Amino acid sequence: MPRITPEQLRLRKKAPVLVFDGDDTLWFTMPLYRRAKEQFFMIMQLQGFDRGSVEEFFENLDAKNVRRLGFSGRRFSVSMLATYRTFCNNTGRRTDRAVEIKIRRTASQVFDRKPLLAPFATQTLNRLQKRYHLFLLTKGERKVQNKRLDSSGLRRFFRRVIIVPDKNFAVFKLVSKRYKLVPHNTWSIGNSLKSDINPALRAGFSAIWIPYQTWRYEEGVQLRKWKPIKAQSLREVPRIINAKRG
Repeated sequence: MPRITPEQLRLRKKAPVLVFDGDDTLWFTMPLYRRAKEQFFMIMQLQGFDRGSVEEFFENLDAKNVRRLGFSGRRFSVSMLATYRTFCNNTGRRTDRAVEIKIRRTASQVFDRKPLLAPFATQTLNRLQKRYHLFLLTKGERKVQNKRLDSSGLRRFFRRVIIVPDKNFAVFKLVSKRYKLVPHNTWSIGNSLKSDINPALRAGFSAIWIPYQTWRYEEGVQLRKWKPIKAQSLREVPRIINAKRG
């Protein structure tokens, strides 16, 4: 192994920390949710319920349930079952156990299937790890997130893997303090304005926003007065970081 000179060590210590999001940034989970919801809506339609009414009720309920159940697999299943039971109750029908079993299986597939890796994820992280310190900060259930990370093959690129129930300003401040990050030398890279971008900007980080399809919980969120840099894909991240470093 080549010897690291004092100058190289000094530069490495000063290298920016890049804090990546997981879901729908490095791997895509939204297609899994969309597929499961499409199957659920079809089940409800076959039961004789109006699809448009079901979709609107479910999306609102699932977004509200985040406050109570967080970003858990249980929340998704609970929202589906509560929707089914509500529509049955409102139409004077009894619930069917076989239908409820089918709904539970539909919800669980989101967490059983392997998400598709985002384009350029491996190449981008491999390139960046040579010059920067890479962290993963992702939200959700620890077991689920660890499973997705391991199946992605990306764990080896990260100096730190941090899994939290939710991502907000307090979390970014805590991570900054715990790992002695320098905010102006730290970047948050993710797809969610609500979770990855706005709270990071508020904490003094720089941010790269890679927009991706979202859901009701994320809708209506606006950019803060501190603007992130917008990228079309992970492929652009090294160029953006390198340009800002000069």
